[in-house]
Amino acid sequence: MPPSCAAAARARDILATAPADMPVAIAWRHPHVGEGSVCAAGANEDLLAAAWQALRDGPPDRQPGACVQRAMRGDGRIAVASGTGGEPAPLHASWSRLAADSLLTAIDALATEGDVSALRRSERLQQALYEIA
Repeated sequence: MPPSCAAAARARDILATAPADMPVAIAWRHPHVGEGSVCAAGANEDLLAAAWQALRDGPPDRQPGACVQRAMRGDGRIAVASGTGGEPAPLHASWSRLAADSLLTAIDALATEGDVSALRRSERLQQALYEIA
C-alpha cells in the first residue's frame, strides 16, 4: 500500500474513535507520506480549512466553533479540527490532542517501516553483489 494511502487509512481509523456526532477534520503534511486530509460525517469545509490552516508555522488561528489541535515532529505536521458548536469542551480538546499525537506517531511508524524495508533491500543487493564477486 502506498504511504499516502496507509496514512489515510490510519487517519480514518482514528476518526472512527471520535465521540458520536462530533464533526472532525484531520489534515497532515509529512515528508514520507505527503499531504492529505480526511473528514468525518458532519464536518464542513470551514472545519477542513481550519485544519489545513493549522499546518502553517506559528500558532493556529482561533476558529469560532472549532477546537484545533496539532502535533509536530521534525517536518511532520498533523492538525485535527473538531466542531464544538460554541466553546470548546474539554472532551473536544482532549480527543483532538490525542488524535493528532496518535496519527503523527502512526505516520512516523510508517516512515520507519519504509526505511527498514529499504535497508533490507540494500542488504540483499549487497549480499548478491558479494556472491557475484
